[in-house]
Amino acid sequence: GEKSELAVVKRIGTCTTHALRKAGKTIFEIVAVGVGAPGGISNGCVIQAANFPGWKDVPLADMVRDELRSDLPIVLVNDADAATCAELWVGAAHDGKGASSSSSGRAG
Repeated sequence: GEKSELAVVKRIGTCTTHALRKAGKTIFEIVAVGVGAPGGISNGCVIQAANFPGWKDVPLADMVRDELRSDLPIVLVNDADAATCAELWVGAAHDGKGASSSSSGRAG
């Protein structure tokens, strides 16, 4: 699919809206939105992502907040960290015994 900043943000907005609808919730009933992105992450920005050519210092958290037309906190983390959190929350590691994760993604 399209990997431009705008296309990705639009897709995040669409997926968020769909997930809220499926859960029977509105944007006003949640406290934050979590976003996982590849590459280096700092202060809500994607510093650089090898698999998203041209992405450098992209203020992704702010862009998602604008797309959702919300003042909600947008928590932006590395995609591997997001996957590990998901496993601990609702996945194979949710039984409280812990988990370990590693990623072999491409370096910038």
